[in-house]
Amino acid sequence: MSEFDFKCEICTKSFSQSYNLKRHMMNIHKNLGTFRCEVCEKSFSQSGHLKRHVKTVHENQKPFQCHECDRSFTDKRTLQTHIDGIHRNLKPFACSDCNMTFVNQSRLLKHVDNVHRNMGSHTCELCGRCFIYPSKLNSHIKEVHQ
Repeated sequence: MSEFDFKCEICTKSFSQSYNLKRHMMNIHKNLGTFRCEVCEKSFSQSGHLKRHVKTVHENQKPFQCHECDRSFTDKRTLQTHIDGIHRNLKPFACSDCNMTFVNQSRLLKHVDNVHRNMGSHTCELCGRCFIYPSKLNSHIKEVHQ
C-alpha cells in the first residue's frame, strides 16, 4: 500500500488520512457526490463509479485476469501495468538521480521522495526501503521479510 491510500474518486487526488479526503470532498466536490454506497456511505459523482466500487471493494471482484500468471485485477490499466512491469520488464520511468527505473510515474515519485528527498525517515534494515510512517515500515517487514 502507498502512503496516500485515501483517493478522491472524482479528481483522483490522494490523501494520507481519511479526514483530509472528507474535507477535500466537502470543500471541492460538495455537490458532486450524488451516488452513495449503501455499505460504506462513500459518495461518487457517477453511477458507474459506484457500481465499480461495490464490485471491487465490497464484492472483491477482479475481472481482469493476467494470462501469464494467476493474478487478477480490478481494472484494465492496473492489469496492463502489471504485465508491462512484471512479465515484460518494461520500466520506462527512470530516476534522474540514480537511474533506477519504474513501471509508472507514481512509483518513480515515491522513490524520489523516499530515497533522494529523505522523506522516508523510517528505513527497513533488511532491504533499505524507506517509509514515511513507522506503521508502513512494520507492515512491510511483516509482509516481505517474515
